[in-house]
Amino acid sequence: MKLYLTDLKQLLNNIQRYQVKQVKVIDNSFELLINALKNTKTNIRKKQNFLTKYEHIENFKGQQPSINLNTTKSTKHVTIISPMVGTFYRASSPNESPFVKVLDKITIDQTVCIIEAMKLMNEIEAEVNGRIIDILVEDGDFVDCGQALMIVEPL
Repeated sequence: MKLYLTDLKQLLNNIQRYQVKQVKVIDNSFELLINALKNTKTNIRKKQNFLTKYEHIENFKGQQPSINLNTTKSTKHVTIISPMVGTFYRASSPNESPFVKVLDKITIDQTVCIIEAMKLMNEIEAEVNGRIIDILVEDGDFVDCGQALMIVEPL
């Protein structure tokens, strides 16, 4: 796959037009990550360093972009970002209640979710005191390194 400047311009226009949050294109030695979350602070807490195998996108043309029209646009919000590739879990086990729900108050170092990577459960902790405004992924979803997980309103 060859990516030309016209393709990149079209991709950027579509990201803006459809309000896509994030796009990742990987082709052999070329990798492009566009994160369109604007006016938010990004906190990344790296727990462990993993080597991961990414699924290659053979042909991204013709695929519909992921669209979330409930995007928070306030500059006061902080985004909790996945520090690794893995599976997102809202609770420590299927029978337990979730660590947090929308509108829950959280404190610094409080566990908000778990990312399972290579059979290891990695707790993701809040880095601010605040309130959960939105949870952007579903329980059991595969998440990528740098993907937005939750939106927090600092208190």
